[in-house]
Amino acid sequence: LPAADNDLLLLVAATHVASYRLSTGAFHVRAAADGVALGGGAWHGTGPAYAALGDRSVAKFDVPADGPPVRDSAFTVDTSDARCVAIAPDGRTIAVGTNSGAVLLCDATTGAILRRLSVRHAVWSIAFARDGSRLFVGERAGRIHEFRATDGREGPVRSAMVPEPVWALGAGPDGLLIANVGHSVHTFDVGRSAVAGGAALPQATRPEATRPQASLPQDSLPLATWGLTPEPLPEAPKAVVMRDHRTVRAVCSDGVVRDLDLGRGRWEPLAGGALGSLTVAGFTPDGRAVASLHGAVLAITELDTGARLEIGSSESHSGRT
Repeated sequence: LPAADNDLLLLVAATHVASYRLSTGAFHVRAAADGVALGGGAWHGTGPAYAALGDRSVAKFDVPADGPPVRDSAFTVDTSDARCVAIAPDGRTIAVGTNSGAVLLCDATTGAILRRLSVRHAVWSIAFARDGSRLFVGERAGRIHEFRATDGREGPVRSAMVPEPVWALGAGPDGLLIANVGHSVHTFDVGRSAVAGGAALPQATRPEATRPQASLPQDSLPLATWGLTPEPLPEAPKAVVMRDHRTVRAVCSDGVVRDLDLGRGRWEPLAGGALGSLTVAGFTPDGRAVASLHGAVLAITELDTGARLEIGSSESHSGRT
């Protein structure tokens, strides 16, 4: 990590941090942690630096012009799972990516956790947009998640169609996001996405690409973009509908309606979507209402409002439907 003068380098390893001055060859090293996990660091070139160390902790360092980095013993982040770290452009917030998929937004002075976000797989890289409005999270399965920094609202999920880790992310000029995915480098035109209030379409390019690669608006994403196996449903599905190119809705034999976010691979119960034990069900084409059979009772439920119409008798009549 280079200093603002491009003469001093900060080096981050699993167990040590060091400074190296190019003009003089002066080298200063500081033992920082036990553990063998690959470390990662972040530094604006001035002010404090941060490192995810080999024991999966997060540390804050002052970097003097001459001498080894000095650890801030008062700084602590409540995690033992850190994998990477990024600093917001204003220096007031850091983002910590973890091996469990949690993303922690923390106070840069104290390390106190301000907000928790999550993705499905381990976070291998993380970067803020140059204006600090968005956070980009690269995960093990090759996808890049976007979050609004102010409130954690989730935006587009981008993919270069390479099922390998996103090793590194960097926010470039003019709305470009640079990603090292697997053994190749990709650029995404992230512009000002919908999550930040803009309308630019994210496009992915690969310098040596031999096949088309793109990340399109959420309402027109091809299914192949997601390239992952979702977690299994807890019960046998009785009806499934594709709500849009990112969301699948299902109702299971337990009567619970769940939504699958293809970018995250997780099924989440729908608020107001507990229908009760059922035998057969079917959704409207838009997935906003469901008809379900409960013994001899046919129920029609509007999932947005929870309004429910029941037809038939609650008593069982053999041979009747």
